[in-house]
Amino acid sequence: MSAVSGPTLRAVSSTERDLLEERLDPIDNASYQADRGCMEGTRIQVINDIFLWATRSLSQGLSPEDSNPDGVFWMYGIPGIGKTAIAHSICHRLQESKQLGGTKSVLPTLIYGLATIFGPYMNQMAQLLREDPEIKPQLCSSSMHSMSVASRVPAGCF
Repeated sequence: MSAVSGPTLRAVSSTERDLLEERLDPIDNASYQADRGCMEGTRIQVINDIFLWATRSLSQGLSPEDSNPDGVFWMYGIPGIGKTAIAHSICHRLQESKQLGGTKSVLPTLIYGLATIFGPYMNQMAQLLREDPEIKPQLCSSSMHSMSVASRVPAGCF
């Protein structure tokens, strides 16, 4: 039996991480936390304005191309005035109304995040992706069963 350590171990981990990143295409910083939102009763107008902007195509029957021609809502200001709290509040409201987008990125991002934390899980995911080049975590829910945390994380990791 031989041992792998030092630079060799880091190179293998880096290669596997690169494979997972390429195939899963995770979103950086792709989370929101409802408890980091605005205090109840504050910022009501700006939250309503942004929510209406984000959901205009649905509420007015417009195509996505016609709903927001510029495609970007730019919120800016000095640090500490509540931009992040507003963003968390809007995400929470969109989730409550079942309109929060990016759902095709959620599972691949979660899988990638777990793989970067738990080495054995990263190894298993990299092996699975190598064995099945056609697996598409973004599109195929049945493939997610084989990639699920319960089936791949060794006992005792959690």
